[in-house]
Amino acid sequence: MVGKHREKLSLLENKGITTTLTYPGSDLFDIVVDATGSPHGLGLALDLVRPGGTIILKTTVAQRENIDLNRIVIDEITLIGSRCGPFTTALHALSSKAVDVRPLISKVFSIDEGIKALEYAGSPGVIKVLLRIKNSCQ
Repeated sequence: MVGKHREKLSLLENKGITTTLTYPGSDLFDIVVDATGSPHGLGLALDLVRPGGTIILKTTVAQRENIDLNRIVIDEITLIGSRCGPFTTALHALSSKAVDVRPLISKVFSIDEGIKALEYAGSPGVIKVLLRIKNSCQ
């Protein structure tokens, strides 16, 4: 896993996943997932995937840089878009505790603190912010 933030990568290292802050070169990986949130992500993914490999786009951005699509054809790269994935499988993994998302939650706010929560979400190092909504029937 390649990333920009040591504290976020440490969550993966705790699961035994190898991480790095530097890009290791080019044509190295069979599968590359672009989850950068950056318009430069696809170009970087093309640099990292080997010929015949697969790129999964898990990022939506308002704009993308110009990409030479010939690289995809010439290197026979498979390009897959993935927006949300299978919810049933994800919900089962959460309910069975096969996946623990708690380390991803930076802070929980009440719905009344929504503005404060949005401000906090923009702070460096914050991963996810949750809003707790009380049931109005209680």
